Amino acid sequence: MLRPVTAFFARKTHRIDGVVLKLTKGKHTLSEILGWNIVQLKTIGAKTSKEYVTLLIGLFDGERIGLIASNFG
Repeated sequence: MLRPVTAFFARKTHRIDGVVLKLTKGKHTLSEILGWNIVQLKTIGAKTSKEYVTLLIGLFDGERIGLIASNFG
């Protein structure tokens, strides 16, 4: 991918993913459309019992799976 295109998507994709995820009722993300393997990690808060969803990039190597998590803040 061209450097300017990569720079744009690196800063914006995670925000757009949240919107697309809500519009498709949790079925698809922009990252998926771009060809990245997305893993949804669902956790439940210990004190609040509130459900949280974190999107991670998954790398598959045969039977092994690598997950990439990053703080966009």
